[in-house]
Amino acid sequence: MAVVIGAGSYGEVTIRNGIAVKKFNKLSHLIQEFTALQYLRNCPHIVRVKGTDFYHLELHMELYDCSLRKWLEEAREKGKASREDIMNILRDVLIGLVEMHDRGLAHGDLKPGNILIRSKHKTTGAPIKPSAVLGDCGFVSLAKYAKVERTAPSYRDPIIAHDFGHDIFSFGICFLEMIGEVKINRQASYEELRKVIKDEVSESEYRDIILNLVHEDRDKRPTSRELLDMLFAMEIPHWRSPENSNNSKLLNYISSNERETIRSSMKEAVTRFEINRGKKGFVALLTFLAQKGVEKKYYLVHTGATLMILSAMFGKSGFKENDVNDICPKNYSTNTICKILETLLSSDIFLDILLVP
Repeated sequence: MAVVIGAGSYGEVTIRNGIAVKKFNKLSHLIQEFTALQYLRNCPHIVRVKGTDFYHLELHMELYDCSLRKWLEEAREKGKASREDIMNILRDVLIGLVEMHDRGLAHGDLKPGNILIRSKHKTTGAPIKPSAVLGDCGFVSLAKYAKVERTAPSYRDPIIAHDFGHDIFSFGICFLEMIGEVKINRQASYEELRKVIKDEVSESEYRDIILNLVHEDRDKRPTSRELLDMLFAMEIPHWRSPENSNNSKLLNYISSNERETIRSSMKEAVTRFEINRGKKGFVALLTFLAQKGVEKKYYLVHTGATLMILSAMFGKSGFKENDVNDICPKNYSTNTICKILETLLSSDIFLDILLVP
């Protein structure tokens, strides 16, 4: 029998063969999280993907010991979480945010339950200094499209804005809860938060920083990089956008007639389903088709799969499997569409074009 280690509105997480398996309720939710994690796969402070099964709506990830929420509860039952351990975890979380924000992505649901902790040696199980990664990336997208309005209320900015400042606010609440040893149980106003911070955070340095993190004036909130320097005097290398200098040569592989067929299919769907970044998706798809030498008869089903990805990441998740077959001259099975989704999202160049800001 599978051991359930987490559950939410999008599905549940169980342990299977030493990995964490997240079972989704909807394919669009799996697409969004897998897309984000594939793009972030080289970031050491983001949970690592081990594989996926689109047909069975499963995402396979590296297994961690517990969430930050559970770690805090257990530490406090034993007495008190050490300040050193708390600051090490906060540092790791900040590095994860820098890794995301550098790439133009916002997490959109930062909270202790979505921060994963390793506090035991993988092989021996012996206690080690805790480390953290960002998990549960189902709301992650380019900041403009991240699902920040769905952030858990206690960690959601009272004023919704699709920007990195939303993650900074959520981090501020996490910081407050860890340093002040309090639990924010509902969405508090800015004024209420100021009072809690002044009452519960004794160190003036941390108090002033947290006050700015949750300040209603977003310009007063530091960036994740600035905060990493302020708290830890630490700077990590800046991410550099990949160069796709050979795109124009690759695109010549697709005839003008075929390009126009793909373009018109995408344009109609983008308008009808209110999908954003259609032009980016078009270029990413053409580059993929040319790079992989895909046969012409499969162009439209790949177009449909690309629209599913765009809809999940940058729209309202309305373009689904049945809509793929509406634009194709023949019907494709769900299994075939799932295989194409996995192939597209395993392509570095496809992801780079699609997600680079």
